[in-house]
Amino acid sequence: MASLDEAIDDYILAACLRYYRRSVFVSTTGSQVNAVRDAVFLRAHWALSSEVCGLLSYILSHRHEMQSLLEFRRRLFDTVPRGRIDARATLLERLRTGHPTLMVAEEPIRSFNTGPNLLLVWVIKAAATYSDRLIAMQAEGSEQTALITQLLAAISAVSRIECLREPLKRVSLRSRPSTAALQMASRTRRAVYGKAVSAYLTLSGVESGNKEVLRSVLARTLCGPLEMWRRLELAVALGIGTALEHQTGSEMHLSVLGNRTDAPILVCGEYELFWQGGGGLFMPSALEPSEQRVKTALAAYGMQLGYDRPDLVLINRPEGRVRGIIEVKYSKGDSLRRSFREATEQIVRYARGFVPSTAIDKLVRASLVVLSGEPPALINEQGAAPRAVSFAGLTDGRLDAWLSERVIPAQH
Repeated sequence: MASLDEAIDDYILAACLRYYRRSVFVSTTGSQVNAVRDAVFLRAHWALSSEVCGLLSYILSHRHEMQSLLEFRRRLFDTVPRGRIDARATLLERLRTGHPTLMVAEEPIRSFNTGPNLLLVWVIKAAATYSDRLIAMQAEGSEQTALITQLLAAISAVSRIECLREPLKRVSLRSRPSTAALQMASRTRRAVYGKAVSAYLTLSGVESGNKEVLRSVLARTLCGPLEMWRRLELAVALGIGTALEHQTGSEMHLSVLGNRTDAPILVCGEYELFWQGGGGLFMPSALEPSEQRVKTALAAYGMQLGYDRPDLVLINRPEGRVRGIIEVKYSKGDSLRRSFREATEQIVRYARGFVPSTAIDKLVRASLVVLSGEPPALINEQGAAPRAVSFAGLTDGRLDAWLSERVIPAQH
């Protein structure tokens, strides 16, 4: 199944690249980045990139590699000066104050607020800010939470390093590192600054919509934490969004990065698609006798009857109605038929919670089963059964056919 796994990842990344490259426009002129909504999400995922994580890990294992530079600060001394004496300024100060032993000297001070460190601390500050935003977007139980938590722990450890503590307090994201700071960091032989340059250039590539940079970042942060069955669900969601664009003529708007179950993963015209959520429209139906017996048995142990959630639910928001239930099954070999039976049973069961009993058949017909392999052939097109497609159906027009024949006409 390796080729299928790769195809699923490629499909997700290609769909996201098409969407975000279309949506993101970033102006980097001036001292403050001006970006539209989607660039915020992409920057947040940059904070999880291998370039940023590699930089933080290197700093923690090479705490003394940061380079300080000498700065000279003019100070007044009494009798014993530190640094080069300014004879003229000393004479004038003595005449002004009447203090015969006063001296003015340029005191040498080691500082980490100059040179390539300006780039280094800006990258660390940006990673801290954007990762904070990303973790605030996560739904409960998100696979990405563990990655973000590790990142925040690394940033916290780096910020406690003595030589970086003061520069991190002073740096502002509103003021980008200068070209001179970038050049100095690029010329130094110390690896820590080379890694900082790499992380900064990756962020610039994300903001400008560079295809290869976006693919590299999203491959780690969007697909990486997800199991393959979840990746297939995400691919199907993106495929349905693309098909909705074709059928409605509207543009889809994604919120796939940091998606919450109570918010749609995408919106296209009057349609909303929910991932692992019912859009607030699901109402558990009355239990059947067998289900009631299970509930009674569990209650004897102080447990409650659990409820599954549909993989994807398509809603017509102005009408406040569910227009399709989509079940996605990632399985191998002989288990495909068993997966298809399970998906069909789930669609029928979920339909009972979305519509009255008289409308269940109609909703089931408007629903969809997506399998990782080829599904059984549909013999009776007029039967109260969902459509079924394989992963290939995301690109060969079968999603468009499902929408045009069973979903969109169903509202009229």
